[in-house]
Amino acid sequence: METKTSSSDPTDKARLHYSGVRLWGGETDKTGQGIPSLGADPGMSFATNNALYVLGHFNADGTMHKSNTANNSTVVPEYGEVPVALYGDSVTILSEDWDDSDTSKKPKAASTEIAAAIVSGIIPSNAANNGASSGGVHNFPRMLEGWGGRDLYIRGALVCLYESEVDDSLWRIDYYAPPSRNWGFSEQFMNGTFPPGTPLIRTYRRINYKNLTQSQYEAAIASLPWSVSP
Repeated sequence: METKTSSSDPTDKARLHYSGVRLWGGETDKTGQGIPSLGADPGMSFATNNALYVLGHFNADGTMHKSNTANNSTVVPEYGEVPVALYGDSVTILSEDWDDSDTSKKPKAASTEIAAAIVSGIIPSNAANNGASSGGVHNFPRMLEGWGGRDLYIRGALVCLYESEVDDSLWRIDYYAPPSRNWGFSEQFMNGTFPPGTPLIRTYRRINYKNLTQSQYEAAIASLPWSVSP
């Protein structure tokens, strides 16, 4: 797997608004080898405050099983698969057939498989009072190709935590045609195996509680084996 960054201007503004990070070479072999594990924690988490582009099969071998099979690629991990998370200001999926030299408005895409939690931002609807739509989950993650109904499998999780600040482009479909979206929550995550550094939130709900009078409270305290008299 390699990363690539680009910027034509060294200023901070150019770095933020005219640059991005690309991940490619993340396809695994048939035994799940390809994505590294760091230390005792299995898998990998990659984070950037720039726009993030993922090229080709990622943390997956590219063998896609339909939802009516036992190995349903929308939810069932492959053999040896490790948990992966991708964090970016925006996340754009480039298919296995992406070609930088193709300048057509909608480059032809190929079916592609991603196994990762995608944590990213979005531009809210009507954020600039211009009536523009965010695109919702249809634009999360983003795309740049003419998929023409070809399959995009994402086995993992989709998490929107913030507004995009670097990649603030509006949702438009004149530069891509949608894929067949085969997206699901990975059984790996469902079983409690998460990428390194995954944020955890604990919540509490009030159940089986009742109000006590002062005398009831004092009696309950006195009944505890470790209670002492004031």
